[in-house]
Order: sequence, then C-alpha cells, then structure tokens
Amino acid sequence: MIIIRITLGIIFMSVTALITGSLKAYNWMRKDRDGKGGTIINISSIVALYQSPLMPVYSATKSAVLQFSNCLGKTEIFSRTDVRVITICFGVTDTNLIRGRVECIDKELEEKLLVALQKFPTQSIDSAVQGLLTAFESGTSGSTWLITTNKPAEDITKNVDKAYEILRQGVF
Repeated sequence: MIIIRITLGIIFMSVTALITGSLKAYNWMRKDRDGKGGTIINISSIVALYQSPLMPVYSATKSAVLQFSNCLGKTEIFSRTDVRVITICFGVTDTNLIRGRVECIDKELEEKLLVALQKFPTQSIDSAVQGLLTAFESGTSGSTWLITTNKPAEDITKNVDKAYEILRQGVF
C-alpha cells in the first residue's frame, strides 16, 4: 500500500513538475515581457491518445501533459508571447525503462502490463530522437506529434483537434 501511494505521488509530482517548469520557461521567454521567444517541448505518450485500463494513473498524467501543452501553445497565446509549445507522444521506446518493473495500481495489472509491453512494437532511441528533431524543426505552436514504431514523426494535431471537437459536443 505504501509503495503504491509513493509511486502515485511521484507520478503526480512529475506532471506538476512539468507544468511548473513549462510555466517558468514560458514566463522567462515570452516576448511581451522582454523575453526573446522560444520553444517548449513537452513529452506526453501514446497512452494519452487512448484509454488503457493497465495504467490509469500514468494515462491520466500523460493526458494532462497533452491538454496542458496544447492549451498553452494555442495561437492566441503564441501570437502574443512568441513561445512555441509542442507536444510529443512517444510510443514504446527501447530503453531500460521498459525492461524493469512498472508500478501499477495492483500486482495483477502490473503482470498484465509486463506481458503487454512484450507484444507492443518498439522504436529505437535513434528513431525517437530523429522524430523529436523533426517536430522541433517543423512543429507549429500547439501541435502534437506522434513518434512511434520507427516511423517518421507525424503531426497529429488535426486528429487531436477532431477528438476534442467530438468530446465537447453537447458541453455548451
């Protein structure tokens, strides 16, 4: 029980740290406050793009990163501040992180996740880095980039916008 609470706390702190760090960089760089403009790249995940019962907390934090970054990068903010915000959704990348134990909300989910990770297609670190560079060079503020399975980076902003258009139906 304590391990789960500590792990969940660390995950929530990581999204808090991302938001805090992004806002500090944003305020330091913003052109309308004597900055020179700049770029913030925030790392989300493919799990922000679908619902995973195996990782509800991780999925929630990565969804928060996606939403926060997209909103901070909107045109009306960028045009005033000249601070570009890009979101990267990495797929499973072949690093030590996917080879160790992953703390889930319970042991059964953790076992299922470890099995699922073995079936997921991975990408090399080089492919992930190349995708990030593409997004940095080509991305507009508020854009979302999918970088997965050794494919070229793909700007999926229109898909994300369409998804939010569907979600907001009936809201107002």
